[in-house]
Amino acid sequence: MYKRQDFTTGLKPLERGQVWLLRAARLNDSDWSSKASFELMQVYKDAWGVIEAIPLKPEEDRLLALKDQQSQKVLMAAALYNLLSRLKLERGFDFQKEDKYEKEVFETLAQIEGKLETVLKSRPVEQSLTPAAEEKEGLKRK
Repeated sequence: MYKRQDFTTGLKPLERGQVWLLRAARLNDSDWSSKASFELMQVYKDAWGVIEAIPLKPEEDRLLALKDQQSQKVLMAAALYNLLSRLKLERGFDFQKEDKYEKEVFETLAQIEGKLETVLKSRPVEQSLTPAAEEKEGLKRK
């Protein structure tokens, strides 16, 4: 079972190194920029993978287990989202000067950002629809 403290502690090296990886990607050097951009994208993909893979506790009360899982995902997604926001501030606002490596990084991170936003905006489990209501909702949409 992943714990929020372990995840947050695991993000500390990324927090310190992401700016330098972005700067290395901006150098537009075929060797170092590609390695730095790959590393930056991979770390975020791996962090998202940890969030996505949070297991459901085998408890008798399924709602309680789902609520605990969702709560952990939200806390971890918020930590990663804040880190991504800091990286976007480092990016700046002049997108005309972006090279292919930097552009590739932010295109990949935009996908992860969308997934994080989905987790952060999700309705609390205890307020979700019942299976019958979901089925009825599905019929209305068709």
